[in-house]
Amino acid sequence: MLLAIYNSFTVPIFVSFRIEETEELFILNGIIDTMFVADIVLNFFSTYIDRNGEEVLDHKKIVKNYLKKAFIIDLIASLPLDLV
Repeated sequence: MLLAIYNSFTVPIFVSFRIEETEELFILNGIIDTMFVADIVLNFFSTYIDRNGEEVLDHKKIVKNYLKKAFIIDLIASLPLDLV
């Protein structure tokens, strides 16, 4: 959550004021982007609670549920827009 807050403040400031990114900030942003991608990967293995209140452990169901519900949002949110 803290990384998302950091990005929500720094990316618009850097883009709006055309601030040159230092090498340290470039590395930090790369680490943050990597962590967002790692979060996507972890979500493919995280169980969830179904409508009946049961924890779903079946990997195929977990993947299907994640792809249907939050994958696209997570993918778009994790794109390093400052590099585009």
